Amino acid sequence: MTLGPYTQSGTTILKADGTPFIPHGITVSGLERRDWPYFNDSDKAEITAAAQSWNANCIRLQVGQELISDPAFLAALADYVALIESFGMAPIINLQAEWPPRKTPMPTDASKTFWRTIAPLYRDHPDVIFDIFNEPHRKRTTGGWACWHDGAIACPHHPEYVGMQRLAALVRHNAPTTLIWVDGPFGGSTLSHAADYPINISPPFAYSYHHPRGPHTEANWDTHFGYLVREGVAAVVNGEWTNWAARRGECWDDAPERVPAYLTYLTGLGIGMTIWKLGAWPVPEGVNGVLTTTDPNQPTGFGVWADWKCQDLYPHSAGKRLQQWFVTLP
Repeated sequence: MTLGPYTQSGTTILKADGTPFIPHGITVSGLERRDWPYFNDSDKAEITAAAQSWNANCIRLQVGQELISDPAFLAALADYVALIESFGMAPIINLQAEWPPRKTPMPTDASKTFWRTIAPLYRDHPDVIFDIFNEPHRKRTTGGWACWHDGAIACPHHPEYVGMQRLAALVRHNAPTTLIWVDGPFGGSTLSHAADYPINISPPFAYSYHHPRGPHTEANWDTHFGYLVREGVAAVVNGEWTNWAARRGECWDDAPERVPAYLTYLTGLGIGMTIWKLGAWPVPEGVNGVLTTTDPNQPTGFGVWADWKCQDLYPHSAGKRLQQWFVTLP
């Protein structure tokens, strides 16, 4: 049984059977790194856990822009996609350009090469989704919304940047019916002006945001992304989100109250999410378990979060609440 091919009715993405597709799954990051073979076993363990313990219906694969010239890497990507499809979940292929040697905060010609390579390989897979560029430029000094949308001369000092409109059109040309996600600017943290700088491609299409900025209130969420659904402008997905104990912006100090409120808010608008991440992440600061213990099947988190605090190496998260929420989604 497949989820796709996807269609769209207004702000709702539909599965092949005509019911709403509310993505709820995990982001898997091993394929974004140059040492990707090291993560093969742990990535696949996370994918399996997502299917068997988290009621997930999708897996977002962050794929290194600079790695696709390696046939072994393309074979590994195909293996991941096949595993995800075998569980009846949707593979989401996300272009990740945050790693050397050509780390870049916006699409470039290398991004066009990526999609000219990847889109033809997977456009006939009905469940696959293309998330076309991870977290476009993080700083307003790179040109704001105009740079995000148009690239080229709209990006001060960086005419080589390709705007998200042009990249989305290229992906659509190479994949006429695939569901496409487009991240908002400033690290994907907002869609506040997406209605003023619309991405014009044929459906199915959704805007994606990550880790919404600002206070943890419904009014703020409406301003940054919810209005697009409320006003019938576009479909929206929370393409990457997390909340785990650390001295990082992703950790909400008011999580015990506001995380449940946030999940209720998303449910009311039919907005799904992929979470980052299950299991360990061997980065320099040493993350031994993000939303889970070292076992990706076992989330961390308190029943009432009475002792919650945003402290490094404190082994707690929103994992249990997220797992419980996923079970309620179709």
